[in-house]
Amino acid sequence: AAPFYRCYMTADGKFMAVGCIEPQFFQAMMERLPLDAGAYGGQHDRNAWAKQHEMLEDVFANKTRAEWEAIFAGTDACVTPVLDYVEAAAHPANAQRQALVQDARWLHPQVAPRLASQPLASHFEIATKGGDYAATLAEAGLGETEVSQLIAAGAVVAT
Repeated sequence: AAPFYRCYMTADGKFMAVGCIEPQFFQAMMERLPLDAGAYGGQHDRNAWAKQHEMLEDVFANKTRAEWEAIFAGTDACVTPVLDYVEAAAHPANAQRQALVQDARWLHPQVAPRLASQPLASHFEIATKGGDYAATLAEAGLGETEVSQLIAAGAVVAT
């Protein structure tokens, strides 16, 4: 519930994550926001959190995510953009580490954790709806007769 540890919507409908728990990071955030520190109040004043949340909501709603990203770039304010899946894949840190891999039309997270000597995965099997039903039900201890009954009852979708 802390206003300094949540996400706020920006003017373009995207989000910024605020996670400035420690006082020095909180101070770095406040130095970059157009807020009166006195009116905002103390970071850990729980009685002011509802008001502080509203203030931060209003402030972040006045600029786009890209504008806020530029304001907080290179700071220790712990205020960062919330990226969608495609943006996260293209982010320099993830791209350098090849954290996501394109396999046909799908984007997959790379195997993690991974050692430096471990090869990167290049292909991922995509499960199909109902594709593994027989093996899954067998692992659960059901026999062929019981599986057939479940299929007949519509409880299992076989592909």
